[in-house]
Amino acid sequence: MMKLIHAIALSLSILVGGVASANETQLSSPHPTIAILDTAIEGTNPIFTSRLIFEVCVTEWSACPNSLSEMEGPSSASLPLPVISKNGFDHGTQMVSLAISTNPNVKIVFVRIIGANAQGFRQTTSEKTVVSALDWVLKNKDRFNIQAVSMSQGHHKLGPAGTDYCPKTPITEGKIQDLINVGVPVFFPTGNARDHSRIDWPACIPASIAIGATMPAGSIAIYSNHDPLLTDFFARGQNRATTVGARS
Repeated sequence: MMKLIHAIALSLSILVGGVASANETQLSSPHPTIAILDTAIEGTNPIFTSRLIFEVCVTEWSACPNSLSEMEGPSSASLPLPVISKNGFDHGTQMVSLAISTNPNVKIVFVRIIGANAQGFRQTTSEKTVVSALDWVLKNKDRFNIQAVSMSQGHHKLGPAGTDYCPKTPITEGKIQDLINVGVPVFFPTGNARDHSRIDWPACIPASIAIGATMPAGSIAIYSNHDPLLTDFFARGQNRATTVGARS
């Protein structure tokens, strides 16, 4: 099961904002677009109206609103309020709100990668879904002017500390490298397991950009996983995010 972290969308929004301003005259749109891969989004929230430009659903289950495993277009990444407000499905809404609060000009393509069963519980998400979502971004980056990818999910099923512990996933690594080759960096969380020698997959893949969290005073958050050889950036771990149902 994928794990949560609240820092990555904020850091990504800051970094992409800088990239966009430097290359603005070369882009088809004056504002950057981030592809956020996460649980689900409350797309009807007026806070997101002018920023959310497209929704996608990619799961390993027939869990999209069309009862299939893939869907594109309005409401594709949405869930009914009784479902999205429970079991961590509001995480995607929070990540989008943090990106927007940091860079109000950012545009969002949201890719839902977590399925919900009939009881409203999260369904298993494996590498297959991650690869499919990254592949979708690669194929559609020019269509939506996607400048970066943020997936605020990960898992901690790793090898022993002190070893080359990162799971060997060459297909995922290839997709990340394909995106990098066309100028689209991919950001992942280090994780929240209080592991100070290993970070989550896929953040542990060297080509990815691994984001940890800090405390308000600037120290590394005690809950934030950390590997000094693989952690690339830190972002504030405590920020106000929009919750499901909020309208201001």
